[in-house]
Amino acid sequence: MLVSDLISRPVVCCTPQDTAQTAANLMKIHGVGAIPVVLDRADPLLEGIVTDRDLCCSVVAAAKNANGIEIAELMTRVPVTCEPDDTLEFCEELMQENQVRRIPAVDKRGRCVGIVAQADIALHAPAIQVAKTVTEISKPARVVPQLYFEKGYFYCGQPHETDVILLLNRRRELHKQEEGANMIFTNRTEAGQELARHLSKYANRPDVIVLGVPRGGVTVAFEVATALGVPLDVFVLRKLGVPGHEELAFGAIGGGGVRVLDPDVIESLGLSQLEIELVTSAEKQELKRRERAYRGGRSPLEVRGLNVILVDDGIATGSSIRAAIRALRQMNPARIVVGTPVAPASTCNRLRPEVDELVCVETPEGFRGVGQFYRDFSQVSDEEVNELLDRAAHLFEAQVQDDTEHVSRGAR
Repeated sequence: MLVSDLISRPVVCCTPQDTAQTAANLMKIHGVGAIPVVLDRADPLLEGIVTDRDLCCSVVAAAKNANGIEIAELMTRVPVTCEPDDTLEFCEELMQENQVRRIPAVDKRGRCVGIVAQADIALHAPAIQVAKTVTEISKPARVVPQLYFEKGYFYCGQPHETDVILLLNRRRELHKQEEGANMIFTNRTEAGQELARHLSKYANRPDVIVLGVPRGGVTVAFEVATALGVPLDVFVLRKLGVPGHEELAFGAIGGGGVRVLDPDVIESLGLSQLEIELVTSAEKQELKRRERAYRGGRSPLEVRGLNVILVDDGIATGSSIRAAIRALRQMNPARIVVGTPVAPASTCNRLRPEVDELVCVETPEGFRGVGQFYRDFSQVSDEEVNELLDRAAHLFEAQVQDDTEHVSRGAR
């Protein structure tokens, strides 16, 4: 029997930007204990997996607000995967080798098409084989070696879900030389420096501001703003989720009271104005909390009439950045420039008509996720974002002061 005989479609997924509460609601509604995490539901490139254990250990036990923590902070990245034409015996081997009970199934392009659980195999395998599988999966985790990269191996860094994963040249490899899916940037700092070189025409202009998309995009944006000698701020966006089905968005809100609504979703679901306003009010509170966490005591910078460079650390499908563009457009900037180190050519082509300029350093083939093109793609914390914004503000103030003193000396 093959994996394709077991998996059901469509598969229930969430995105890295969804909240822990959304994942918990999906698990409750669908009676599952794990949900694949994809970049975009319309183009479900697998990014990771979030389990009930993740929610229990990282949210409940830590007494955190489930509506205030994103899936990106909880999920296991690059989990062990199978493919639809794999056999159940092969899935059993993967579960035993990696001591996991659930394995996402992906197609040849890395899109999630389902998930196989230990219980699924138990329904179709002999009892003695099931007992063997359960025994192997339940053994104490093996000693985890230090992080390393070799041909055919990648350590995931999630000991409760995975130890050493054998990629077998058929998984979503981060470092697969044969198909050209090579690392391009060492980290976000290097990526930002390279992006800044492509945006050099905006250097030292008083009508330019850089906005970073939290959190990873701020690290890239810091390098861009510093190199160009212009101010840096964040652009925080919150999705407006349908009540009871928060994973489905009917709009989004941004800083400065900006709100973008999707009339088609609102009309098709019959959402009332009261429901819209209640969800908006709740998300406004979370938006303000995040802006305080990112900016500290600093006020948001004015963008009206300026050339805004909106920066993210990478763009996959473009759905999130598209919402940001539409929200930003309501703030009346003179021009909107989107800058990113890496994105698929197809995504760039879709986004270009929506902005005044799009600058992308690399458009590699075989794009499965932004992280595959970074050697270091570790999470960026709220504290790091705050620190970068603070440093950028001080650097810009110092530059303005130096320029003023230089002009004064020249006048004398």
